[in-house]
Amino acid sequence: MVVVCPDQLGPSLVRAAPDIDVLAYPTLAPAAQVDWTDYEQRNTAADPGRIAEQLAQRVSDTGGHVWLVSRGGYRTFGVQCEQLETELSVRLGPGQTIVAPDENVFEPARLSVIPQL
Repeated sequence: MVVVCPDQLGPSLVRAAPDIDVLAYPTLAPAAQVDWTDYEQRNTAADPGRIAEQLAQRVSDTGGHVWLVSRGGYRTFGVQCEQLETELSVRLGPGQTIVAPDENVFEPARLSVIPQL
C-alpha cells in the first residue's frame, strides 16, 4: 500500500507511476487529484492516530507493508505527516527510510516502508 502525506505529493507520484494505487492523507482517497474543498478545515481536523489505525487494518488484511511518501512542513498539516509515520510504526513496526529527501529537487520527499509485525 502506498500512501502520500500530504496529499499534495500525490498527483506527481501518480503521473510518474500510473500503475500503482496511491492513497492520499488524510482522506485515504486515490491520490491522483487534490480536493481543495474545505481543505484547511479537513486537514486541521485530521487525526493521524485514527488514520494510522485504518491503514494498519487495511494492510493487516493483505499482509503487506505501508510505503509512505512524506514531507513535513506543509501549510495546514503541521507535523501530521511525522505523526502518521510514528503512529504507523507503533502499529506495524519500525519503519525504514528507503529514499531520503533530496533538497536539490522541487518538493523533496522521503520514502519509507513500514512493515507489518
